Amino acid sequence: MVKKGRSAYSSADNKRGFIVRTSRAYTQGDREKYWFAYKKPSYIEQCESKYVIYGCKNENTLICLPVDVLEQWLENLNVSRDNNGDISHWHIVILKDDENNMNLLLSKPHIQEISLNEYMMNY
Repeated sequence: MVKKGRSAYSSADNKRGFIVRTSRAYTQGDREKYWFAYKKPSYIEQCESKYVIYGCKNENTLICLPVDVLEQWLENLNVSRDNNGDISHWHIVILKDDENNMNLLLSKPHIQEISLNEYMMNY
């Protein structure tokens, strides 16, 4: 892996790029909640395949989400805006239940959850 930025990496041939994000666990009811900020992955934009790896609490709970899949849901996520009113980042909220199911929380137009289990990296 070649380091491209503070938390960005690519394969040596630049075919795959990875952004790594981590979050501590927050309690929400009887589930764990993880919060991340998502920005367009500029450090790896030249890579053929792009991924965001979400570390939820520790290295045993990792989600490897393809950027093209994630970006299909951007319009359904809450955002933060800069002083000009432009989107500075999207809010990624992942919920983990007591059976280790991982779900992405979509907030718009209504609240719903999308399973991320197929993107889990198991160790």
